[in-house]
Amino acid sequence: MAMLRDHILKEQDGVFPAALANLDTEEWEAVEKVRAEAGTALSRPSA
Repeated sequence: MAMLRDHILKEQDGVFPAALANLDTEEWEAVEKVRAEAGTALSRPSA
């Protein structure tokens, strides 16, 4: 569990903020396309 927590914190505090600062709209749309193709076990929040 400690390893998992460490991994999550690295993503939360490093990878995600870096992505926010460096990806443009077209790149975020490409990320969303890959997510949609890969699917997820999580449900989308209702609008």
